[in-house]
Amino acid sequence: MVEGLVRRTQYWNLPTHTVRAGATGHGESLIDLEEYLLPMTDARASALHTWGVAQGLEVSAAVGAGEVTVSPGVAFDASGRTIVLSAAGVAVTDPAVDPTAVLDIETVAVGPAGVVLPTAGSAGSCVLTLTWREVQRDSGNSPTLLHAPWLRLLPANTFPDSGEQIVLASLELSAAGLVTSLAPGLRRLTASPTGRVELRAPHSTVGSVGQAPVATLGAEPNGDVLLELLAGAIPALRVSADSGDARLSGALTAASLTADGAATVGSTLSVGAAVSVAGELVVGGPVRTGMLAVGLGDAASARDVHIEGTEVHSGGPGGGYSFSDREMSSFVETPESGQRWVWYAKAGEARLWSHEDVLKVRPGAVAAASSDGVGLDVFRRMRVRSNGTFSAGIWFHQDADRGFVGMLDDTHVGFYGANGAGWGIVMDTAGAGVGIGIGAAATAARLHVDGFTAIRAAGRISRPGGPFPIPILFRGVGVEASGDIGIRSTGQLWAGQFEGDVRVNGTLSKSGGGFTIDHPVDPAGKYLSHSFVESPEMLNIYAGKLVTDLGGFGWIELPPYFEALNRDVTCTLTPVGREKPHVTVVGEISGHRWQVRSDPGRVTVHWLVTGVRQDPWANAHRIVPETPKPGAQDVPFLHPELYGAALEQELFGQPVAAGNESTE
Repeated sequence: MVEGLVRRTQYWNLPTHTVRAGATGHGESLIDLEEYLLPMTDARASALHTWGVAQGLEVSAAVGAGEVTVSPGVAFDASGRTIVLSAAGVAVTDPAVDPTAVLDIETVAVGPAGVVLPTAGSAGSCVLTLTWREVQRDSGNSPTLLHAPWLRLLPANTFPDSGEQIVLASLELSAAGLVTSLAPGLRRLTASPTGRVELRAPHSTVGSVGQAPVATLGAEPNGDVLLELLAGAIPALRVSADSGDARLSGALTAASLTADGAATVGSTLSVGAAVSVAGELVVGGPVRTGMLAVGLGDAASARDVHIEGTEVHSGGPGGGYSFSDREMSSFVETPESGQRWVWYAKAGEARLWSHEDVLKVRPGAVAAASSDGVGLDVFRRMRVRSNGTFSAGIWFHQDADRGFVGMLDDTHVGFYGANGAGWGIVMDTAGAGVGIGIGAAATAARLHVDGFTAIRAAGRISRPGGPFPIPILFRGVGVEASGDIGIRSTGQLWAGQFEGDVRVNGTLSKSGGGFTIDHPVDPAGKYLSHSFVESPEMLNIYAGKLVTDLGGFGWIELPPYFEALNRDVTCTLTPVGREKPHVTVVGEISGHRWQVRSDPGRVTVHWLVTGVRQDPWANAHRIVPETPKPGAQDVPFLHPELYGAALEQELFGQPVAAGNESTE
């Protein structure tokens, strides 16, 4: 900063308004100074600096005092003129002098502490200003111009803050002109408007010491501020013009970090104390800090990492949120027993991982596009617990809560329909009885079904074509049962009704049987019933008729498989005619044909051929006509009521109560 008088030769003769004459060429010197050097200096200063205080010019005052003190310093006004309040220099403090006057202007000396300016004569809100000014001191034939900055107090409400007068402070004065408060007010500091600042540093080589540029600080066309390292052109720091975000490409090490907006660190963030970031914090490498607070403002962090506001985001191939079991004292890289868990996302799914995926959650679009349409996939068993008055279970929601699967009470689990069905299926967890259609009532068997149609089952036919005329393998089974008695049924009208063909792959035993049809003569008024033909043997019956030729010969034609299927063959012949002809069979069956001879010829003969089955299944399952009953005291009857025996002695008696079945 300049000290002492700042002065120059006065080439202008004020009384005559002409350039002073002399052999030294005062006119040329005046032109060079006034029309070139000084305008160039002002232009350079106004281009390189904005107006305001550049250095010093501190204002001090005690409350109740009648004066203020302004220390030496430098400022620039809007015209680019340099205003220097220098120690051992002079200043103008009279507020009433002519602003354009140069001659006969009283000045005060500037001491080492500055200038004392009385406040008497002013009151209310004021601004303390500093203005560029020069005064002339005559010195014979060579007068001088002294740089004498003008200090004065002006009313704040009419002050034009245009830069021609530099504001040093704002004051509140009493009616007596005493200081009641002192504040910066409109005081502003000068700046250097430039698009790029080059930072240089000393360097040395063998036998040489100098300096070289190491970085630049500049503004991007979009308004971002960029600090760039010249070695390799590395963008070390970028501040966004739109959001105020700060992005640091390398590591950051600091005693503490506070950011009002977002902060981005490209590498390691190492902070010895707290980290407080009001916006987003993006770190490309490890974070080492004592406390990390994001989005808390001035509030204290409640955890080592405390974030409020937007989400905590982790992206890329390793993106996820990792957390350890609270009983673990250190980080486990590859957990096998749940020591560490990771929430991450892949292929549109959210997954929970610990050594393996144990849970998957899919949004609607991803679930709809999947092969199974599942939104929540759990890789192990699930447990749903009761809580207070609410039983354990799961509600199913369509347009409303429609169904519930869970516990009815402590010993019953079932399915509940909210549209009026109630508990449609209930299982006793202790007795294992299952009730369907009986609500929560106790079951009388392992499976107890109650309803107009108790059970209806339909199997899928594996291929079209209707009923199968021959035994083939198929998978369309409506009901399949096994046990000592596969299926047992009773009924008030019929024990069973079959609409369609019935096949028995085994022996059919019955007390009787027959057919019942609509009477062919009176179908609207009667039924016709016939009994089955019974036999102790497995008989096959074949019937037909033939007409013998003129010689009395004819043939009984039998199926090609007849000899293979039948043994102990018999034949009954019935001739038809007015007289009884003689009819007999000739020889044995040969080539599934049996010859018949009549006397006379041309006789119609009805024939009946029987044979006993001899196929492998029949040979293995011959019916034993008579079998003894066991010698037990309670002799089992098939129909005890017909023989005066107790009903409890029935061989196929009443079902055993649920839970009391024998395991023998």
